Amino acid sequence: MNARLRRPAAALITTTLVAGVLGLAPAAHAADGTISGIVTGSDGPLDDAGVDLYAFDADDARWSLVAGTHTDQAGGYSIAVAPGQYRVRFEDTYAGHVTEYYDDARRVDDADTLTVPSGGTVAASAQLAPGAHITGTVTGPDADADPSDIVAAAYEVVEEHGYVAYEWAKTAFVQDDGSYDIDGLAAGTYRVEFRDNADVGSRTYATEYYDDQPSLDAAEDVVVAEAATVAGIDAELSPDAQVSGRVTGPTGAGIEGAWISALVEVGDDWTPVGSGRTGTDGSYVLDGLAAGTYRIELGANVEGTYAYEYWNDEARLRNADDVVLAAGGARAGIDARLVPGEHAAETTVTNTVAPSISGAPVVGSTLTASIGTWTPTPTVVSYEWLRDDLPIQGAGDSTYVPAAEDVGAQITVVVTAGAVAHLFGRAESAPTAPVTAPVTPEPTPEPTPEPTPVGLAAILAGVDVSGKPKVGKTLRLSGLDKLFRASTPVTYRFQWLAGKKKIKKATRSRLTLTRAMKGTKISVKVTAKAASTTRSVTIKVGKVR
Repeated sequence: MNARLRRPAAALITTTLVAGVLGLAPAAHAADGTISGIVTGSDGPLDDAGVDLYAFDADDARWSLVAGTHTDQAGGYSIAVAPGQYRVRFEDTYAGHVTEYYDDARRVDDADTLTVPSGGTVAASAQLAPGAHITGTVTGPDADADPSDIVAAAYEVVEEHGYVAYEWAKTAFVQDDGSYDIDGLAAGTYRVEFRDNADVGSRTYATEYYDDQPSLDAAEDVVVAEAATVAGIDAELSPDAQVSGRVTGPTGAGIEGAWISALVEVGDDWTPVGSGRTGTDGSYVLDGLAAGTYRIELGANVEGTYAYEYWNDEARLRNADDVVLAAGGARAGIDARLVPGEHAAETTVTNTVAPSISGAPVVGSTLTASIGTWTPTPTVVSYEWLRDDLPIQGAGDSTYVPAAEDVGAQITVVVTAGAVAHLFGRAESAPTAPVTAPVTPEPTPEPTPEPTPVGLAAILAGVDVSGKPKVGKTLRLSGLDKLFRASTPVTYRFQWLAGKKKIKKATRSRLTLTRAMKGTKISVKVTAKAASTTRSVTIKVGKVR
């Protein structure tokens, strides 16, 4: 079974849907609609939670991030949108809750679609569940080792369409005492990476995966239950090994920006575990490697054609020479002379229109790669994102979210394409503009509660549930006043619960009881909002018979 690496999208800080963002067609109408709601967590409203808006991009056949904002101190948000269909993502980066899409979905493809009419308002609220934790301690090869530059990253194991995908979930920095805590995880199966966060050429420790494995494919699963903590996922890092060499063209001149990739054998496949670029004279150093046996791929655009080979002067990976590295060791002289057509007998997938990047190069926004055009049409595609021509660790999906360390740098993406009976081809996009920091939104003024909380409490005191808690029966909420003091509209949100767990998509004023609910204790949380004031009450119904 094949495997691949994915990264999800994250927030773009803005409060109005911008026409044409990320390659989407411009909106045909003004942004006179609204999507609004309240985001709560285990202890009440969540301040500064991220709310991201997605629209369907027909060109790429995917839901793409188009706008976003953050909640206020009461957990509320509002985004102005043009008429259309949207999906909404909620993320809490501070209190460790699980990210979700409306309504209670893990991924954007499974989310509910909201249809916003011209001038209309659509409600989308969320109650985020407490996240699980993976914790442990990272040590070095000796007592003086400093693990504080190491990061620990969790990748969720997701099976889809016959593939096992490793979807990046969360990253945590290792503290000075060697401890780390990856929080905000949903229940699931994960694999954990430990890597030196220094730039290529400056690393001290070898990248490894729990438990002491060279790649995600070989790593052990870490199974996490809902809101649980899995401790003891430790790592003892080894000194890194490195390979070095030089890449030249037909005349013997060094090639700047040539691509170097180290692959390690896992089962029957060779998996990339490290990559880098050559400098101005064509030389390179690829470090952060664990002790082991590798094969090295080297490639570059030469005279308008992408030429590549495997060391030592082989067109196919299976014929390449092994490069054996000891812990802390170094191997020099891994060179290549790239000549277009040298391996002409081996037909290569050819790029005819270069890959491109859409999206705003802003921290927290999403950049999306288009693969361009290839001959023949590729059957398999992979991505590698670069920061100022240096590979970005863990960035192997069709999207990339710039982080703080990207500010001032240009981002490019390298697409590798393959087809049956063809060698892989590779092409690189043009660079983005330098990444900028997001614009800090104006602070939200303290809301003036109106009407008073006492008034809303009185309204909620009149809310009741009718119907018997019996399988097949329907429970209905009554006493839902629409106005407060005859002038202020009151809006409501509902969440039915079985025991302490939310019932999926049970967010209306009525609930039909199913056989799956038999024996559970049903209750409903009712949240009322008038002006800027919000109050909630939970009404217990009883055990379903």
